[in-house]
Formats: sequence, C-alpha cells, structure tokens
Amino acid sequence: MAAAAQQQFVSAHKVYRECQQPVVEQHFDVHGYSGLWYEQIRDKEVIYETGICNTANYTFRPDGDIRVRNNELALDTEEWGGGTGKAYLADKSKNEGHLKVKFVEFIPAGDYKILDTDYENFSIVHGCESMPGQDFNTEYVWILTRDVYPSNRIM
Repeated sequence: MAAAAQQQFVSAHKVYRECQQPVVEQHFDVHGYSGLWYEQIRDKEVIYETGICNTANYTFRPDGDIRVRNNELALDTEEWGGGTGKAYLADKSKNEGHLKVKFVEFIPAGDYKILDTDYENFSIVHGCESMPGQDFNTEYVWILTRDVYPSNRIM
C-alpha cells in the first residue's frame, strides 16, 4: 500500500475545444481486460476520485455488460469507499477499446478509451467529458497496472 499511497498525479486539462478522438486499442479483448486493476497515475483534478489505493475491478453482468467496482481509501477518514457502475462497448459493431461507463442514473455515461494495454501488466486510459453549463471540456488520463507494485520495466 505504500507505493499506492505515494500515487502520482498529473494535471487534468480544461480545454476550450472539442474532445480529442485518440486512437484506441484495436482488436480489443474485453475478457482479457476483465479483472482487477490498480491505479498508478491519474489526473489530480478528477473530481470523483479523491482517495488513494484506488482499484477498478471489471467482471461480467448477466446481461452481458461489464460490472465496474471502483474502490479507494479516503485519506481524511481512513475508510474504504467507492462505487459500482456498469460499462459497455461504445459501438458493439467495432472490436475496439472504447467503452462507456456509468455510475449515476441521471448523469450520462462517460468515455473510457483504452489507448494501449497488454492485458497482463498495464493499461493507459483516456476520458473527456463535457461539463454541463460550461464552455470547456475536461480531459483525464489514467495509468492502471495489474500489480500494486509494478516493476520499473512496466512503469
């Protein structure tokens, strides 16, 4: 947990333009991507993640969508929290790493674009969200690993 507690942050970017459309992982293996991931780096401005030792666990729901369980340790209370949501392929006719993730009923699903992954060690994820009533978008990047303490070769 010490390494996760020293988690690195990068700045989220407020952008006054359309969201970027980066190339996502092609020939995406959703089953290979499932399981537990440890957050190593995230944008420090992510408003819905404030804790440390963050994890994301992806399993399959009976309806074929993906169950997303995120956990984090709150620094102020030292209590575990998180949320459960669902994810699904943005376009089921394409075999690519572009998912939509939804945690709250009345908030639209957000982009979860897998830019690169080897399924066994790391994943680089991009998201961009429009802010209602704002004239900007916010872009985020996460780096996830399968090991809580990844080797220097991975990081």
